[in-house]
Formats: sequence, structure tokens, C-alpha cells
Amino acid sequence: ERDKAFDFKLPDVEANWSTILKPLFPYRQKMIALEGLAMTSALADVSTNNHNAGTSHALTGAKMLYPGGFSREGGGGDTSVDQLIADHIADPKRLKSLYYTSGGWSPIFRGQAEQSGLGNLSRAYDKLFPVSSTGDKTTDLIKKRRQKALAMLSGEYKKVVTQVSGDDRKKIENHWQTMSELEQQIGFRSTAGSMCTARPAMNPGATATDHAKMFEAWGKIVAAALSCDMSRVAVMTNGGLNSQDAVSLLDVHTDLHLDIAHNATPQNPEAFTKMTNYYKLLATDFAAILKSFDAVTVDGGKTLLDQTVCVWLCELACGPHDLHDILAVVVGGGSFTTFNMGRYIKYPEINPNPRGGTQLGPAHNKLLVSLMQSFGMTNNTIGMTKAGTGGKYDLDGPLPMLKA
Repeated sequence: ERDKAFDFKLPDVEANWSTILKPLFPYRQKMIALEGLAMTSALADVSTNNHNAGTSHALTGAKMLYPGGFSREGGGGDTSVDQLIADHIADPKRLKSLYYTSGGWSPIFRGQAEQSGLGNLSRAYDKLFPVSSTGDKTTDLIKKRRQKALAMLSGEYKKVVTQVSGDDRKKIENHWQTMSELEQQIGFRSTAGSMCTARPAMNPGATATDHAKMFEAWGKIVAAALSCDMSRVAVMTNGGLNSQDAVSLLDVHTDLHLDIAHNATPQNPEAFTKMTNYYKLLATDFAAILKSFDAVTVDGGKTLLDQTVCVWLCELACGPHDLHDILAVVVGGGSFTTFNMGRYIKYPEINPNPRGGTQLGPAHNKLLVSLMQSFGMTNNTIGMTKAGTGGKYDLDGPLPMLKA
């Protein structure tokens, strides 16, 4: 019943869970599954390829930038929620945020600049835990030389900055601030890397032989960084499957995108079932990351997962590329967020659609606002705040029922 609201406790019997969400059953007491959200901001934007629209709006809720994105059909138009939260909670001596990816388009934007994610497990490991953190004499010598070079530049900076004014002085000051922050971050990684109790025992790239293991390895890297306060925000994007993985993991021997996703409707049961199994695989990957978080004990006997907010959000609602009835899952510490966990919430879909047709549930912008507010931010909007003539479509404010 699309026009009805439902709010119930997640079942304690695994057999009662849907195929897609079943991999998340172990985290039922720490999660909220949300049904009925709509990417209203994208529907109220210029009509384009919904992959572009969904990727651009998923974490920004902002009007797309043209030309931009794939085939110049629209790209992110404002800063994404992860970057806004990082700006609020980051320590300048640490890494402001981490962005890892297994492929695909980037949903991360700073201003209107698309951010690039790191897709190599070995490189990600080495950047967080440089050789100098092990006490290697050669790299320690290099670090000392870099410090001397920065000290020399500091003296030059102090001489030059007093001789310029206006925009030139501001540019020099901003550049030096950036250099100083990089120096602090490099020094911190060199010392904290060896002290990090959650540091994986080995470079996890060597054991990443399948999807679940690969995402568990990424989870271990992120868990180490967060638990050691190397960073406080991280994003992981799942780029989907290559043709070989589609065959071995989903028994799909044709084009997963064109032949399966585009036709995954109840009227096409074979494609519908295979698409369901694809989303189940995504849930399994998400669960692998959560497992890594839940394995790290932090203050007061709690796990890292208890003190983290993890969100699974897709750029499309379903295989046929709709932007309404989007699934979102929030997992983590209820006391930290003040969210009431352990529930399945179905929102009523009663709002008008900017493009006509199917009515919509609450705008997903509201979920992004709720996430910002859970970190103590006072923001009541993100991206587009109102859409349509006279602000007909409500995009601002937090998502209701999360704290009920």
C-alpha cells in the first residue's frame, strides 16, 4: 500500500527477511531499513540519463551542473554530504576524509569538482601506513629532510607575505595553510601508523580474491583509519561487476545492465530474480564492511560500529532506473545518532511527482539533513531546498520517524 506508513521492529527470525536484506540480519539491532524515499531533487532537475542524475544527486541533493558527468549529461552541482560532515568534524592534523572505490562514477563532489577515489587496496594500505611508520631508517631520513625543506620554506613565506597584499596575499596564505596541513597529516601517519591497534596484520590486497573478501579488506582499512582517528569520514563506492563476476556470482551470461537491469520487472521473473540477487550481492558487500567495523573494540567495550554511522544508498531505486522508492539502510550506534535502531520504516508515498505519474515518498535530501544533524550540524537543508512553482516540492528539514 503505497499511500500507507509502516514502522515495525526488524524480525529476529532470519527466514522472515527479504532476499536482498538477509545478509544484514546479524546487524538487525543496529540498523534501520528505509523504504519509500524518493530522489525528488533529481526528478525536479533537468531530465537526463538517470545514472547521471542519480549519481549527481545521491549525496548532494543539488541541481546538476551542465555540461558535466558522463557524455556531458549532468554532473554534481554542489558539495556532497560526506564532505560537509568532514568539514564539520575533521581534525586538520588528520586526513579530512577517505574515498575508496571498486569502480564506477564518482558521487563525491567538493563544490562542483568531482572527487576521485582510490581503487587499489595495496596503495590505500601503504598511504595510511607508510613504511616510515615501521621505523625504516631510509624513510625516516627522507622525512627529516622534508621537515628541513618545509622549515626553509617557512622562512621564505614569512618574508614574502609581508610584501604583498590583497588577493595575492590571500592566495599565499591559503597555499601555506594547505602545505602546513599536509605536513601535519604526513607526520601523523608516520607516527600513528605503528601505534594503530586496529592496523591490519598484512597488506590486504594479497588476499582480496572475491567480492566479499575484497570488501572485508576495504572495511579493515577504513576501520583502522577511523579507530585510530586518522580520519573521521570515509566513503566506499561499489562499481558493480565485470562480465566474469556476473557469470560466476549471479549466473548471468548476458549484459547485466542492458539485458537484466533494464528488464527487471515482476512481468519478467527471470530478470527480476537475477536483479534481486545482484542487490543481495551489494548487501553482502556492505555486510562485509560492517563485519570489519564490528570486530574492532573501542572505548567502553563498544565496537567501532557502535560509534559510527554507516549508510548504504544507491543512485537508482531499481533495475529499470527509477528514482522513486529508493532503498536506504542506516547502520550504527543509535545512542550516538539518537536514531531509534532495529526498525523497518516504510514511508507513505503521497507527494506529487514533478514529472507526473507515480507519487513520491519523502525527499532523500531529508535523510542527508538528518545525517548532518546527527553530527551536531545545524544545517536544515542540503543542495536544492525547494522545487517547483512556489516551492511545491518539500526538500528541506530532517527525515521524520528516525527518532520515534
